[in-house]
Parts: sequence; C-alpha cells; structure tokens
Amino acid sequence: MLQSPQFFVPGLLSFLTAHIFYIIYFAKTKSDQHSFFKLRPIMLIAVMAYLVEFMYILWPTLGPMRIPVLIYGITISTMLSAALWQYQKLENKTAMFFIIGATLFVTSDSLLALNMFKESFSMAGVSIMSTYILAQLFIVLGAIRVHVHSPSTSITA
Repeated sequence: MLQSPQFFVPGLLSFLTAHIFYIIYFAKTKSDQHSFFKLRPIMLIAVMAYLVEFMYILWPTLGPMRIPVLIYGITISTMLSAALWQYQKLENKTAMFFIIGATLFVTSDSLLALNMFKESFSMAGVSIMSTYILAQLFIVLGAIRVHVHSPSTSITA
C-alpha cells in the first residue's frame, strides 16, 4: 500500500472495515461507570478539531480522493472517540491501552496521508509501520485485559 498507489484504495477500504469493527468492539463494552464524554466532553471536541484541521491541511492536495479520505477520517476519528469513551468506563490501565492504541492508529494514518498527499518524507515507511504495529499491540493488550484481567467487565454479544 505504501509502495504501490494502485493498492491505496483497497487498503483504505480494508482499514476502514477494521476501524468499524473496532468501533463496534469499543461500543459493546459494558460497565456501571459513566462515559468519559459525559464527564469531559472537551475530548470529543478535541478529536473533531483534529479531524477538521487535518482535512483542512490535506484538502487542496486530495483531488478525487477527497470524499474517500474524508469518510476514512470521520471513521478513524470515531474509533479514537470510542477508545476515549473507555476511560472511566473500564479499569484505567485497560482503557489506557485502548486510548494509546487508537491514538497511535490516528498517528500512523496521519503520517500515511501526509506522505501520500502532502509531501513525502524520509523514514515515512518506518514511521508509519512502527506506529501501526504499536497501535495494534496496544489494542490487543487492552482486549486481553478486558477478557482476562477484568472478569466483571465484558463485551456483549
């Protein structure tokens, strides 16, 4: 996907699908605690501000990819918001794994978009892949904690 532009759209669709599944997973966590967004809605505003600013930066260079990238941006921002929603809903360490993973995913995808649509930079591949791998690691660690270390918290079917 990084080396071959013809794989960008299929890759984008694959990652879009994965993020939709992450959103569903995060939305299905249950707990007796209140949502972080009810306690601190400024976090949702911060995520949306990042999306608006990032799209503003990329928009002039996206050309025919404007709508697909916007849809993807909205989806990954929703995924990050869903991860942030886990704070004070799940045990703090578990929630932090999800939040760090989602933040790293946004970082990875932001670097990819900047490299593809704004200006390529040296070490782009290493930067993009290392943040992506760490993102997956932290989300998996959070999921393991949900299922192994937090028996009172579960995911509904």
